[in-house]
Amino acid sequence: MIHSKKPIARRICLSFQELGPIWIKLGQFLSTREDLLSKKICKQLSSLQNRVSVFDGKLAKSYIEESLGKKIQEIFADFNEIPLASASISQIHGAILKKNNLSVIIKIIRPEILSTIRTDIKLLFKLSDWINFFKKVKFFDLIELISEYKRTIIKELNLLNESVNTMQLRRNFKNSSMLYIPKIYIEYSRTNVMVAERIYGISISNVKKLKERNLDLKKLAENGVKIFFTQVFRDNFFHADMHPGNILVDDKLSKYIGVDCGIVGSLTKRHRYFLAKNFINFFNRNYRKIAESLIDLSEREDKDESEIYEIELFVRTICEPIFKKPISEISFGKFLLRLFSIFNRFNVKIHPQIVLLQKNLLYVESLGKKLYPNLDLWKTAKPFIEEWLHQQLKISSILNLISREMPELVDRLKNIPELFDKFLKFSNHYMNNLHNNNRLIVHNSKRIDRLIRISKLICYFLILKTSLILILSIYRT
Repeated sequence: MIHSKKPIARRICLSFQELGPIWIKLGQFLSTREDLLSKKICKQLSSLQNRVSVFDGKLAKSYIEESLGKKIQEIFADFNEIPLASASISQIHGAILKKNNLSVIIKIIRPEILSTIRTDIKLLFKLSDWINFFKKVKFFDLIELISEYKRTIIKELNLLNESVNTMQLRRNFKNSSMLYIPKIYIEYSRTNVMVAERIYGISISNVKKLKERNLDLKKLAENGVKIFFTQVFRDNFFHADMHPGNILVDDKLSKYIGVDCGIVGSLTKRHRYFLAKNFINFFNRNYRKIAESLIDLSEREDKDESEIYEIELFVRTICEPIFKKPISEISFGKFLLRLFSIFNRFNVKIHPQIVLLQKNLLYVESLGKKLYPNLDLWKTAKPFIEEWLHQQLKISSILNLISREMPELVDRLKNIPELFDKFLKFSNHYMNNLHNNNRLIVHNSKRIDRLIRISKLICYFLILKTSLILILSIYRT
């Protein structure tokens, strides 16, 4: 479709929409980056958050009936064929649930969307081949990143995944004063249909309306940062698609409402510790420690001192200008681009889940700028991260970890007698044939030494295990 007579910003938006779901998601992300694109383009792209072209309501109705195996009127007292919202892969309709007469929303996956996504994914793999051919990207594996994205978006097409994700987030923030997650009616949810509590709130991007309701925007901005870090560090289960279309504000209770939990993320303990440690290193301006941890992340055996110094200098150059500045004066987009250039230069690879987390951090930054431009991100985040690190290093946390892992350790210890028996048979065999197999013994001497060292380690492990059980029993009493 040609839109040559329309303004350039509108033409860009329509192009993203017509390209399909993957490109719509890219447009949603870019709509929050006024530091990279003009305000006019960002405003147009914001329509991709929940106002994508709709499909026929009668088709949606028949689709729901086919999935639930019942007529609409058997489950719902009322069903509105005009959609409330329409996104890249789904459409939402309002209804009244017959069993309790409560308002709900019905989310439906767009028909034939899977084939479109598969085609787009193939194109992304082809593009990655071209990119790698002309310029190798070192700081992450493009193929791995696209593969991770493929797994993520395929999961998003299964609304049962979104249902259980939403239920988990709801449990994590039960009775929270900062965030509300709507209830899911799991008995009416299927792979392509989801029924959830209908919630009412003000879009987070509608700052004018939030001000009219006399809401404390500073507190809202700070709570947004706290929610982000709570999900990442406390729960290790974070909403990974926090664009403004998925965030509302309850103006009566002055707290956030989170929807569309199709994409979630989690990190390994190592990566969470890496992030927390380096946030603190940044707060303390310890750029040397950041440089050393980046080398550690690259898992390289050689740690050249001059290279560490060079990385430290690069990190200092990009971090120092933004230190202690309010969020209005910081562009995390440009900051991350410069950080990625360091990763690329020194061959530091980034885990795909960290890339997902960084995308979310950019959303948090964008929301903070809209709500309260003078937000001190560092002052808000630092106490939270320090407390998390403190909790990880407490003796009680270490003992709890040992307690959780003990059943598995004990289970593995069952194999020790068998290992000792094999070792004794092996050594007896070679000792009995020492004179006849001298050459063979010499050839296998390294193997024998290794087995001896293993046996010593097993003994040390048994002593350690006994000590830990004793400490644990004392601690519990």
